[in-house]
Amino acid sequence: MNTTNIVIVVIFAFVFLANLIYLFIKKHKVKCAAKMFANKQYDEIIQWCSKDLNKKIIGQFNCDLYTAKSLALQNKYDELINHLRNMFKKEYSEADKKEYLSLYFHFFVIHKNLEMVNEILEQIENLKNDKFTKYCTWTKEVLFDGNNDLIDAMKESIDNKDYYGFPLGVVVYLIAIQNYRLGNEALAFEYLRAGRDAFRPDDFYVKDVDRMLEELSKKFNVEEE
Repeated sequence: MNTTNIVIVVIFAFVFLANLIYLFIKKHKVKCAAKMFANKQYDEIIQWCSKDLNKKIIGQFNCDLYTAKSLALQNKYDELINHLRNMFKKEYSEADKKEYLSLYFHFFVIHKNLEMVNEILEQIENLKNDKFTKYCTWTKEVLFDGNNDLIDAMKESIDNKDYYGFPLGVVVYLIAIQNYRLGNEALAFEYLRAGRDAFRPDDFYVKDVDRMLEELSKKFNVEEE
């Protein structure tokens, strides 16, 4: 092996080792954050996320997301809103933007904060993701505006397989809500049962879905598992 080849091998070995060390440190940092969350050390997490070294290792977005979560878990809504508004001004990947905007859009829907729902919906519209924008807009129109005329459009989106997972669960839930308001309780019940499996146990809207299922199962004398 000549000198040039030896140098190349050494460089590749060094880069590989550096990446390995970085991944090890990053994994350790993420475990530290998870431990603090488990111990409800929310103020400590916020301070931890403010350090430049942690921002560099686990990323600015993750630090911002951890800070938002810590504020939300402490019910510090004014501080959370200010933090999110600062996040609106930052550049993240499209996937990261979609992740946190979806999370806090539905968070503020649950907390009935129309001002923040509208602000976040505006940020969602800026992503130019038609399907994402559509189901979030539907959520606002049904749950805040009382719109009951969207059933056919939502059913068409389901037939077209536009949504899956949590968004699918939300769309089915919205169809159920509209049917319930229109007096079609049996149909609402069927949609709730069909859509329940799209949600994970800790997802938004699950409590309301389960409450409605319990109410309607008693009315129709159906035993829910």
